[in-house]
Amino acid sequence: MTLIKSHNYLIPKLFLVYSIYLIWMLVPIPFSRGSLLAPTLTTLLLLGLNHFVTRQKINWSWKLSRKSFIAVSILTAILILLTIPRQQPSFLIYLQSLDAGINEELLDRGIVLATLLILFKNSSNPKAQLLWPIILSSLIFGLSHFMNLSWQDPLSTLFQVTTVSGTGFLLACIYLRTHNILLAMYCHFFIDAYLGLISKFDSLDSGNSIVTIEMIPLESLSTLIHIIIEVGIGLFLIRKQLKSRG
Repeated sequence: MTLIKSHNYLIPKLFLVYSIYLIWMLVPIPFSRGSLLAPTLTTLLLLGLNHFVTRQKINWSWKLSRKSFIAVSILTAILILLTIPRQQPSFLIYLQSLDAGINEELLDRGIVLATLLILFKNSSNPKAQLLWPIILSSLIFGLSHFMNLSWQDPLSTLFQVTTVSGTGFLLACIYLRTHNILLAMYCHFFIDAYLGLISKFDSLDSGNSIVTIEMIPLESLSTLIHIIIEVGIGLFLIRKQLKSRG
């Protein structure tokens, strides 16, 4: 694992950006986080931090390839089919999913992953130049979910952190495959919205089941399968990039 020495200043900058984000997410604010204002301000904060601190180029495009368009259309159709028969309101689920999809991708893929790719650019192993940034950004993404301890029990949060790290690996690979943060944002939005819509609740942070000691074996197996599937799909998506690196 080799970092570019001339770019070591990026590490404290990255730490600063993430710290400010976490503080913003945890401190009380004079308006509801369930409103449109909160996620909008979060987006502006992250864009400002990237512009003035990390200065990473975030790749995005409204133009989709044929395969991407088909995939987005199928995922959208799934969400519509899940929404129609629901008895519970779905607006808050969509809003929370959009917030997470936009802002967490902007931070963890647009800023963190991009910065780590620069830091590992001189790694002696060409594949490590790609894999270490993906792995580390995924772990950072997963660990950030420990802030859910403010409303969620420790065991459930631990399993969420582990599972989300696998999701982060997949989302990082989607971004690297497509070079389009909008697709990563949409996939993140879809995952959160899907999980919310198949539940019987009207938001993503209500009614979460508590993981008990007796549930640990089953939850562990479920988490392991989840990670294997998402990491496998992710590696498949970037197989050509890995192959080109020997």
